[in-house]
Amino acid sequence: MMAHATFDTLAFANRLKAAGADARLAEVQAEATAEILGGLMDNQLATKQDLLTLEMKLSSLYLKMTVGSVSLLIGLQTLLHFVK
Repeated sequence: MMAHATFDTLAFANRLKAAGADARLAEVQAEATAEILGGLMDNQLATKQDLLTLEMKLSSLYLKMTVGSVSLLIGLQTLLHFVK
């Protein structure tokens, strides 16, 4: 699942122009910034669904590790009982 965010390139370019930047340079910078932010959103940010999926996987792993640990301890206790 991808996260979506909006980036107002026109407002960004206008802000650069108001600060004294060349109009064409301001437009190119706005377009490049939008591409970079779009790439970050698509590739590097986790969504709520990503986090929920990870939480479920970790919960399952924790349960398996707990059951395995308890089973190991019961097995060791049983073994030690017969060794004595």
